Amino acid sequence: MSGEEAAPALVRRNIERVLLLEEHASRSRGVIESITDVTGRFVGTLAFVCVQALLIGGWIAWNSGAVPGLVPFDRFPFNLLSAVTSAEAVILSAFVLMKQNRMSSIADRRDHLDLQVNLMAEQESSIIIQMLDRISRKLEITQEGREEALELSKTSTLDHLVEQLHARYPDTEGDLPKS
Repeated sequence: MSGEEAAPALVRRNIERVLLLEEHASRSRGVIESITDVTGRFVGTLAFVCVQALLIGGWIAWNSGAVPGLVPFDRFPFNLLSAVTSAEAVILSAFVLMKQNRMSSIADRRDHLDLQVNLMAEQESSIIIQMLDRISRKLEITQEGREEALELSKTSTLDHLVEQLHARYPDTEGDLPKS
């Protein structure tokens, strides 16, 4: 049995939905974002390092007079090579930062979605605990840990959680809005 067949239908649907969302986000990128992503991916590879090493090694060999028939144009201390690699470093840094900014924006959206799902799950769990408590009382079933269950059945509001966080960790006050 393959892993895909073993997964429940709901899990497979959720995976498909997430993949569709990722695909949509990928398709909705602009030309600049696409170029930035491709450049950022390539710069972070061993192939890029090898290409850089070959180019710089070739430049030095050419301009050191080590290659017969090639006239040096940037003699030691290779000022032009320094200028070119410095400009390249600035441009590549900008590409990497642009990609990181986009990835950070995507992560922020995912975090927001995750918070929404977690809040909904907490609210649903509270309702389920309340329902189970009513059923248990109606059937006169004694529960061990009933006090904890009743405590968990109280719905937490986001404002209450933020207040508790501020009270416990005062240095978070600038990070989260007070209610």
